[in-house]
Amino acid sequence: MSALPPAGPNAPLFYWVDHTSAFPSNTGVQRVTRSLARALQDMGRKIEFVCWDAKKRVLRPLTVEERAALSLFHGPAAAPPAPGGAPEGLTGRWLIMPEVPHVTYHAESPLEDLLAFAAGMSMRTAWIFYDAIPHTTPGYEGMRPAHEAYMKALSGVDRIFPISKSAGEDLAAFWRRAGIRGGEHRVSPVPLPGEFPGARRCSGEEPPAPPLRFLCVGSVERRKNHVKLLAAFNRFSREYPQADVRLTIAGNAGGDFYPILRQAVSENPRIEYLGFVPDEKLRDLYAGAHATIFPSVAEGFGLPIIESLWHGRPCLCADFGAMGEVAEGGGCLAVDTYFAAEIFEGIRKLVLEPGVRRQLAREAAARPFRSWKDYGAEILHGMETRHESLSVG
Repeated sequence: MSALPPAGPNAPLFYWVDHTSAFPSNTGVQRVTRSLARALQDMGRKIEFVCWDAKKRVLRPLTVEERAALSLFHGPAAAPPAPGGAPEGLTGRWLIMPEVPHVTYHAESPLEDLLAFAAGMSMRTAWIFYDAIPHTTPGYEGMRPAHEAYMKALSGVDRIFPISKSAGEDLAAFWRRAGIRGGEHRVSPVPLPGEFPGARRCSGEEPPAPPLRFLCVGSVERRKNHVKLLAAFNRFSREYPQADVRLTIAGNAGGDFYPILRQAVSENPRIEYLGFVPDEKLRDLYAGAHATIFPSVAEGFGLPIIESLWHGRPCLCADFGAMGEVAEGGGCLAVDTYFAAEIFEGIRKLVLEPGVRRQLAREAAARPFRSWKDYGAEILHGMETRHESLSVG
């Protein structure tokens, strides 16, 4: 594929939205989809929001209701769609894909049809790549065929922006094993920013104690490793009953994990499970916590880590993969989260050695963080840069 000339800073951008316009929560992919769109708008770029019409096999503008849903959680302005039905002026324009096409409420993934349509219209495609988790992580075998088809298809698009260096390396390794060559020069990792939309940067000053509060944010599923977090926290509660320490878990629970959480709460009154909470409540939870725990073992980035640091709260997290990348800048107590004993030792240190906790809070408050506008500017620069300058680091 030859390099395409830049489209120009004033050309409209087509922005594909699917799951985010119907999903009621705001987990990682939805936060990126909304925050990037809002940033591009705030930078003065003209954005036309589109989705796939499976019956007509064309892109169509989002409806008023879909635009309203997209605007939630500090998303882009909910202006009405352009009149006239099908979007115009597609030829040669950029189509930004901030979601994962097979994570959809539709009966089938629109991936193949969408790529064929874009190619037929000579559109240029820019994709945010999150992770290879269904390919690399046990427990996600049901998603593996669709995700592998998606990663193979990415080798033919114009620009790919993994959300971390680790995610980009996982994609490149998959391509090598699949015998795919020639796509690496279109890959440019752009790590996610630290800005928490709608929340000012915090100084890191601790809330008054007691009790000492830990906060765990994120969807409750296998790779998030809540089972070992609960084992570690329960062990701490048994071994240090005099320590007034609480654990709050916030995030949607799927599969068999809700009964596990319900049982944990009934057996240990120091554990609280809130389910999904909106951003306004989440800001209050961060402000009221002394530190956070993110026990996940597989992430494309680990947004709750950097969001914790944005709020000046230290984070106990993994010392490997994309999470290790985020932790390197300071403010984190990084351990091997595959082991409950390591999580326990991290909890013990943060509780019994307040000097360590406060030093990490100072590090978190001192870290320089990029904004979503910074992230958007890097994406636009990568889209307008010729292929030869792009590579996996």
